[in-house]
Amino acid sequence: MLHPDDQRYKSDHPLDLKITGHSAHASIAAYLPLKATCEFDVFGEKVGALILQRGTAARTFVWGWEIQGTHVYDLAQNLISLYDALQEGLLNIPYYQVWSLHIGGEATSEDRTRQLLELIERNDNPEIDQLLVSEIGRVQHLARSGLREPKFARLYVTYKPQADQQGRKRADRVEAFGKEVYEIWSTLRDWISGQKTQKQLAAVEEQFRTAFLRGYRSAATLLSGTFGLAVRPMSEAALWTNLRHRFSGEPAGHSPNRVSCRMDERGVRLRSELTGELHITGHLIKDYPVKCDPEWVYTRRFDPESGDIRDRYTGILRATGQYKSLAHEYHQCRVFWDLLANESCKDTEFFIQLTPSDTRIARAAASELYRQSIKQFEATASKRYYDAASDESARQARDALRSLYLGDSPLRVGFCVLIHRRSLADLDLACRDFISRCRWLELVREYVVTHRLWLQTLPCNDDALLQYKIFGYDYARVKRTGAQFDRRIYYGSKEVIAFFPIARTLANDEQGIEFIAPDKQPVRVDFFHPGMEKHWCIVAAHRSSKSVLANNMADHALAMGQPVTWLDYPPADGSSTLRDRCQYMGGTHIDIQLESFNLLQIPDFSGLAAEIQQDRLRSLTGYWIQQLMILAGPTGQDLQLEQLARTILELSIATYLEDPLIQTRYGTAIREGFGSQAWQSTPTLKDFARFVSREKLESRLANLGDRVQEALELLQFNLGRITDTRTTIGRAISLPSTVRLDNLLTVFSLRNMNEGQESLAYSLAAYSSAIQKSLSHPISHVLIDEAQNLATHAGVLKLASNLATTGGKAGIRMGLITNSFTKVAQSVAGADLLANLNTKFVGRIEAGSVDPLAESLGIPVQLLNQCASEQFYMNRKEGYSNWLIQDYKKHTFGRWYAPWESVVLSASNANERLVKQWFFDHFTDKHEALSACTRYFRYHWQSEQDLVIPLSLDHLQTFMPQSPCSV
Repeated sequence: MLHPDDQRYKSDHPLDLKITGHSAHASIAAYLPLKATCEFDVFGEKVGALILQRGTAARTFVWGWEIQGTHVYDLAQNLISLYDALQEGLLNIPYYQVWSLHIGGEATSEDRTRQLLELIERNDNPEIDQLLVSEIGRVQHLARSGLREPKFARLYVTYKPQADQQGRKRADRVEAFGKEVYEIWSTLRDWISGQKTQKQLAAVEEQFRTAFLRGYRSAATLLSGTFGLAVRPMSEAALWTNLRHRFSGEPAGHSPNRVSCRMDERGVRLRSELTGELHITGHLIKDYPVKCDPEWVYTRRFDPESGDIRDRYTGILRATGQYKSLAHEYHQCRVFWDLLANESCKDTEFFIQLTPSDTRIARAAASELYRQSIKQFEATASKRYYDAASDESARQARDALRSLYLGDSPLRVGFCVLIHRRSLADLDLACRDFISRCRWLELVREYVVTHRLWLQTLPCNDDALLQYKIFGYDYARVKRTGAQFDRRIYYGSKEVIAFFPIARTLANDEQGIEFIAPDKQPVRVDFFHPGMEKHWCIVAAHRSSKSVLANNMADHALAMGQPVTWLDYPPADGSSTLRDRCQYMGGTHIDIQLESFNLLQIPDFSGLAAEIQQDRLRSLTGYWIQQLMILAGPTGQDLQLEQLARTILELSIATYLEDPLIQTRYGTAIREGFGSQAWQSTPTLKDFARFVSREKLESRLANLGDRVQEALELLQFNLGRITDTRTTIGRAISLPSTVRLDNLLTVFSLRNMNEGQESLAYSLAAYSSAIQKSLSHPISHVLIDEAQNLATHAGVLKLASNLATTGGKAGIRMGLITNSFTKVAQSVAGADLLANLNTKFVGRIEAGSVDPLAESLGIPVQLLNQCASEQFYMNRKEGYSNWLIQDYKKHTFGRWYAPWESVVLSASNANERLVKQWFFDHFTDKHEALSACTRYFRYHWQSEQDLVIPLSLDHLQTFMPQSPCSV
């Protein structure tokens, strides 16, 4: 039974735990001042806000921004300008605003799982489905292990009208006094005349207008202008969702009390919308009860992936003093990223509140600290002892006074660390571990008012962070006692930069292939969606998972219905992982030396719009000219003859395509399809050779100069040579195609390629078929394995370079996989090819490859040195490889956790292939065979045992597949 005084006190202070030891769940809703969410629509610009109000006090508005910041690996290049901009911006924070930063991450795979499930729904290939399900299992395993944590950085700006008005009063006391007298007189007049309601409504509208201009607009201008940061304002729905997420993992839904404020040339219009019976703060806590304790806060959260409701205990750490000096401004800007990059740092959030302080108060506090420190130091010195702590305090106070007198603006910083775990034992261990790792700042765990500090970190609370009262009851004197605490710390504008973290790992794209950065931030690279016209390359030493990564890119493209054409350069015996993978995926594997390819085949453009069809046909004829110039054009350095030959080919192709009989034969062959009688009559290079003659081009050759006949005879001679179907070259490129190219996955095997003309013809046939297939789809992919072989033929390398230069407009994405670009980069065409690669993936490389790759790929040497270190070796036991990603000059280090089924399917070691073939021979269902084989491989890799062929199926009971997904 509580004392009557305690009962009255408890009703006024429902969250004080000193009396009963616990807090009622409903008291949290009564304590929070949130009244409504608000959507501002100001001349078409829509932003969200939270409206707070305690009793009859003035309304307080809270705005939110998502901070993009600066990419951590590019920080050194922009450090000076960023540092100066940050210091200038912090000096200009208005006195009537409070800036609160919320930084952290949450171990979840919900976003990635949703993307992969959408791919599975769009895909109709069961083999691709199996690999995507395996990738889902891998991502969820990473989230459960705490290795995948999407990070966020949010800024909340609280506009306090009362502080704004008080500041204006201090600026001009005479004007403020006159205004107060006028307001009293006008209030009395309106009450007598009956216009009080209209005046109140006008005052509310003016309050919203002033809040937007003085709150949102001034902060947004400061962020984008002085700070120079890339920020995105949060909408009303985003603010409500983030707020609800602090209490529950359930879908947020709509705010039950929503205010719309529209401002335009007609003025300010307000509209309120109530959709629930509970107060808005009641909706925050309606799902699961919040238990408050002096040492922790307990919440329950719904996990949408597993469907379970999980316990969550939260502990709070706070700073006890100013941080120790950091070595350099560079470390000051990235100190939070270093904390988040630690593998043991998971489910951790940082809250920083910046409040502009009165310079006079800060100066007085620094002076008092200086006097006390000097006094303490002198008292110790009189006893012939040296007090290092007092000497250091005096030095810091002296430096603070000097900076204040030189115009520095002090800020009061409230700093808290929230650590979340599923049990109290884990929470205690995590708090102790974090305190031991945070060496630059002395932290202690809060054991008295954890609940109050947790509520102060909510954006819907206008209390100052780390400022609170603790009350007790003195039974001896029969009276209430209490103490006011303010744990905030004064910092100058230079020191406070460490609490305004701008350095972080910036995500590249919203979808695509996913890597995990050192701070566990997912980084995706997208080659598959419209607007992502990127060509890419993978450079890594042998046994570094470069083929597995390239195959995963191909799998995603196939899942989206985009054709993938591989140009493979296998060993002389023709063995290749792409051959096995193509067979499993149901693709088409083509040995280029055993088939015929029509170099002048026109794809079926019927699935494209008419305008796109014309563009693709022009692109196709451009590729024809390039190929014919390589095969039949002049080979010397005679530029005039080369230009004449090119012009003749352009005129011949135009005449060739305008011929009615040629058009009819093409149309009939496309309509009746592969293998039909009309297909055998498809126009070929042999038909085109008849149009390269003076009889066909007489009217068009009149103004081309004196050397026309020389160029024409050269082309006729060479075309006659390559169209002779009795030769190997003629059979390869001058007959109707003998293979279907309508399969989404096609692999061309270019084995035994040398520097001869036959190899050149085979290579061009493969490139021609890849281009024909790609142009018939909106987006397509051409991948070249062992791309260092491009340097074998200068013409092929030039064709690949032109494809990279112009293919993006036709929706073609080119990918190169190699272990060295040294030979390719030595030619002009090779340099042009490398210049058109937008995205580069560098895995483990040899130390001797650092300088050549830095020169050819344009990647800094200090970054490539890390790729040559031992830490970059692939971890077969954990199943990840390390990569350096350069995407449009932005560099990121990341781990790629390959789906286990994809790793096994791409296994290329001779022993691994034998074991894999044994499983496929002994299982009737190939999906079960791959799943069992994956479990078998994982067991031996993780136990570091040698792979051996199983004796029989009876020895594989523990590896039998229970589902097609293996986590």
